[in-house]
Amino acid sequence: MFLKKFIPQSLFGRFLLIIIIPTVLVQVIATYVFYERHWESVRRNMAASLAGEIAIITAGLEDAELQDRAQIIRVAANYLYLKVQYYPGKKLRKNKENLKPYPHEELLSEELRRHFTHSFQIHPPKDERSDFIVDIALPEGLVHFEIPFKRMANSTTYIFIMWMTGTAAVLLLVAIFFLRNQVETITRLAQVAEKFGKGQEVTSFKPRGAREVRRAAQAFTEMKERIKRLLTQRTEMLAGVSHDLKTPLTRMKLQLSMLEQDDRVRSLRADVDEMEQMIRGYLDFARGNQTEETSKVKLSVFLNDILDAFPHEKHRIRLTVKQDPTLDIRYGGLKRCITNLLSNALRYASQVQITGETDAEHVVILVDDNGPGIPPDKYRDVFMPFFRLDKSRNQETGGTGLGLSIARDIVHGHGGEITLDQSPMKGLRVRVELPR
Repeated sequence: MFLKKFIPQSLFGRFLLIIIIPTVLVQVIATYVFYERHWESVRRNMAASLAGEIAIITAGLEDAELQDRAQIIRVAANYLYLKVQYYPGKKLRKNKENLKPYPHEELLSEELRRHFTHSFQIHPPKDERSDFIVDIALPEGLVHFEIPFKRMANSTTYIFIMWMTGTAAVLLLVAIFFLRNQVETITRLAQVAEKFGKGQEVTSFKPRGAREVRRAAQAFTEMKERIKRLLTQRTEMLAGVSHDLKTPLTRMKLQLSMLEQDDRVRSLRADVDEMEQMIRGYLDFARGNQTEETSKVKLSVFLNDILDAFPHEKHRIRLTVKQDPTLDIRYGGLKRCITNLLSNALRYASQVQITGETDAEHVVILVDDNGPGIPPDKYRDVFMPFFRLDKSRNQETGGTGLGLSIARDIVHGHGGEITLDQSPMKGLRVRVELPR
């Protein structure tokens, strides 16, 4: 839609638009009605009244004697605020001045033509402090009128405009004040939801604002508590089962060590070792959902700490940090995630590239390798718990099928996303996106 790009993206901006557009429309309609109807009628009435007075005075001066003319001029000055002068024998001269046309001149001319047939000439004022000059040509002389500007102009026009503008400004200020308070509660709810999505604990949040906003905040709080209870129950269950299984496995290993070592015993010991490794995977999976306090760390420092855990493999790893933002993360969990991804890459590839960069909204960590990779149709399946690939991730490698599941849970706990793709190194690329 064409207008969509001009609509504000924020809720506060859209609320203001809802108020501003009707207000402006009302102002435009009211101004049009005032100027086209009311003000035009007022101007015409004022011009008709003034033309009538000029016609009466002109007729009186034309028919009166010399002493009566002086009396008429005094009455016009005292009661009508018109300066009138009569010049016997004087003729009407053409106006050679190139003055800007005045809007009241045409109306006054129309009204004067309705009252008498004498020739006349109007000199509009140069500014608001000047007077209208109207000269009426009579057979015996010239009548000169000096008319105050206020007789043709109405000061209520400016009062009307100032009143409309002032009330609109007050309305907008009051609307902004109340809207800001209402939008602030919604913004606060969005911030809390975002922090919860990143795995950060929020304890000071209280529902505020309008009833609907409080209901949404209360629903979010209840949902958050249910999710936390669900994760805690799953974590405690996995941890409890794994812990309980370690005891019989330890007894089995002890008993097998006391038996004569033949092929069957060695096969049983291999099965026990595999089960023990699976239990460790379950415990890692459970720990991936435990609550951990967040801390701030530079991206370069974080990635170099991970590389320090592979002192004998550093010659196979290249690290590039294009931008170095500060991360607000659960350090232990995310380190376990990236370490797991790096271990998998080193297991199946001879060279690994780790890249740290940023875009408009995310911090991106790329892990590329030159190994056999994963078929694209299996990209989603490998994130499922206990899923294994026979060719590139078989049981001989010791994998439990939980590595990528643990990594995904940790990344999702930070409000991020993990995806797979083909690497420029012809192997697998793992892309971890974390919110900035």
